[in-house]
Amino acid sequence: MNEQEKDHVMARQDEVKAAVLGKFAEGEKRMNALQEEITGLKESVGTLLEILEAAKGGFKFLGWLGVGAKWVGGVAGALTAIWLFVQTVKSGGKL
Repeated sequence: MNEQEKDHVMARQDEVKAAVLGKFAEGEKRMNALQEEITGLKESVGTLLEILEAAKGGFKFLGWLGVGAKWVGGVAGALTAIWLFVQTVKSGGKL
């Protein structure tokens, strides 16, 4: 192999090396962008989980309110029945 051929081979190796390094740099940029996107998604999912946990607690509280309302409704119904009975007795069977 003469000097000119060696120079050509060396130049070609440099071109290939530069192309490969360029592709690596592009891949690194894409990986960094993906990492940033994944980080953002993780934060969003974390926020969503916090919201769902808060909603879960809210529904539990509403359930307790429902139990209380059911109890109050039962007591109010019983008191109304007693009141109506007393009124009926007072009026001699007429309301």
